[in-house]
Amino acid sequence: MYYIRRVPLQKICETAIISLLVFTIIWKGGKSLESTWLLLGVGAFAILIQNIFTSGKRSDAIDKRPAKAELELLVLLFIIWTGLSYIFSSTPNYGLDEVFRTGGLGLIMIWYINRSVGDDEKNPNSFEYGFIRWLSGIAALVCLIGMIVYVFQPVNRFVGTFFDYRFHTDYWPNAYAEFLLLSWPIALFVSSLSNTEGIALKYLKKLNLSIHPALYSIYKFIRPFLKYVPTGLILGCLLLTYSRGAFIAFFGQIFLLSILILGHKGSRKRLNKPLTHIALGLVFGFVLFVGVNEIRSAVHPIQSMSEKVTFTASEGKSSISERKSFWQHALIMTTEKPVFGWGPYSFRFVHPRNQEHVLATSDHSHNVFLKLSSERGLIAAMIFVMLLFTALKPGIETSLKGKRFTVEDHARLGYPLMVTSVAGVIAHNLIDYNLQFVGISLPFWILIAILAGRSKFGKPIFIKKNPKNIRLSTITTSISVILLFFAICEAAFLVTSSFGRHAEASENIDKAIAWYEISEKELFTRDMRLSQAHLHVKNNDLESALVVLNDYIKRNDQDARAWKLKGEINLMKDEFDLAIDNFDQAFKYGGWNDLGISKGMLEALFAKTYTQPTTDAAADSKKLALHPKIAEIAPKVETRVREFTKAIEQNIHFVALSPNPEDAIKILITLSVLFPDNADEYHMLTEKIENKMNEERSKIKSRRPGWLW
Repeated sequence: MYYIRRVPLQKICETAIISLLVFTIIWKGGKSLESTWLLLGVGAFAILIQNIFTSGKRSDAIDKRPAKAELELLVLLFIIWTGLSYIFSSTPNYGLDEVFRTGGLGLIMIWYINRSVGDDEKNPNSFEYGFIRWLSGIAALVCLIGMIVYVFQPVNRFVGTFFDYRFHTDYWPNAYAEFLLLSWPIALFVSSLSNTEGIALKYLKKLNLSIHPALYSIYKFIRPFLKYVPTGLILGCLLLTYSRGAFIAFFGQIFLLSILILGHKGSRKRLNKPLTHIALGLVFGFVLFVGVNEIRSAVHPIQSMSEKVTFTASEGKSSISERKSFWQHALIMTTEKPVFGWGPYSFRFVHPRNQEHVLATSDHSHNVFLKLSSERGLIAAMIFVMLLFTALKPGIETSLKGKRFTVEDHARLGYPLMVTSVAGVIAHNLIDYNLQFVGISLPFWILIAILAGRSKFGKPIFIKKNPKNIRLSTITTSISVILLFFAICEAAFLVTSSFGRHAEASENIDKAIAWYEISEKELFTRDMRLSQAHLHVKNNDLESALVVLNDYIKRNDQDARAWKLKGEINLMKDEFDLAIDNFDQAFKYGGWNDLGISKGMLEALFAKTYTQPTTDAAADSKKLALHPKIAEIAPKVETRVREFTKAIEQNIHFVALSPNPEDAIKILITLSVLFPDNADEYHMLTEKIENKMNEERSKIKSRRPGWLW
């Protein structure tokens, strides 16, 4: 009776996870919030179902499999530490989605670990086979969809389905390249499992149709290569992403796979074939790369590969220098708060105080381990390292020593290729971070679970004694219920706040404010309170705007935008001293990213100077230049506006398309009053900014629109 009840529920969980995998990859790569909420919902559902119907057998199974108990304990610790980091976060208006994402991924991993306990080792595991086949198939499908987007949309790098059609800037080619690094070894594995008879020929036989002998001979010749077309398709799309970091990680994958295959103690002749198939796939991929670019060139310009390789593309060498600064800033943040970090997703707000270059900012530190250490603390980073080690160590041992992954002999390629897949994602995340995409992180964590959960070499590495006194199932169930409760509550507020954003977009200010007030108890507010303050300013209700801003700053005092807006409101109210103080705080937190802060600071100082009464006419004429705050801030502002001028000339990070050029011109006019001896130079800088700004904006206006949207 138990078995009859258990099987359908387990199949429902498996189907839900596979369906989630397909949805997240196709829908924006899983970048959207609905993907994160669905991830947590599926993970919590799977765990609750598992613990309800397997609670009687779970503890004995764990005692017999101490390596899996160790892995489950590490996953639980990682989830708990992420939650604690959020509780002590310095920026709690952001980061709750990372808690939910970590929780959902961890729960699905725990579900798989305990699901595999007690399975019949003699039978192929349908979930593993279903997972790798769906992942391979959906990767190929997404490549085909991406070709349509690449040919008919203006974006000059391949993005697959990793884009948001609502915004012309939301294309994520580097994230998609990381997904391809994860999927091509799996596609190669699936190809090795396919039967030798061609699908097309099989259907012809079923229909009793025949083909010309010459065509059949050609088909018979190319048939052995057809099953590796999906791998070649994925590799060709990898080339079209123009991701330098992904190319480096790919060559690292080839090197690692060569070691795992050539070092295998079993039949080398059979295992050497994948290297030949990869070479054939690369040839097919290169042909695809040239062909698709040729088609696109008839509609839109194409990216030059030589410019990317020689760092002469639009971003220049900034991608290298900025990564170094991000890593340095992450280390500084780690030393400042080593235990729980600054909070999930806090890097975006905290690191700009250490910034030294124009718009050299990012949401993440471009390194997964530094991101974890700076945002969630050193312990979280160490737990993540231990998790990876517990998965990769037995996976590599199985690749080198084990005879097979399943009962099928040719499937022994599974472990080397899965290790290669996981290693490629890790390597790419050493110079970038894209695990916030559920379409990447979900298959990545499942592959880790498979490597650790199915290995026959798995032994406890860090925890030598079985955790007999720890009821892991109780802890897991409690975490599932807690996360699910908060997710349901926040889902309701996400709906109401989205109504407010839609009302704001349609310029219905009063309605938007009403919806935002309904959503005030939301934890994951993001920029809602800033939007609410802007709406109050539009209604000329400055007092209400200040109340909202003060509430926002209590939750996140690291955001330069809040201090800037507060300074602008103080300036409207003629509270010049307060405005100067708030602009000064904003200048420290975001002066390299927004010249509007410098402009506001100078406006407040000028207003303060002109409103000061004096009886000495001579002193009054000199007060503007002698104001102590102006003397302190003007050189810093001048340094920034000069650097912004250089950035605008090169259009670094598309700065010429932002409001910064207009702010730079206003600042230069002000500086020409402060320093009349340099007025001619400031005038020349103004002309350069205007010329470049008009040039870049005219390019955008003249650019062919997308054919799809």
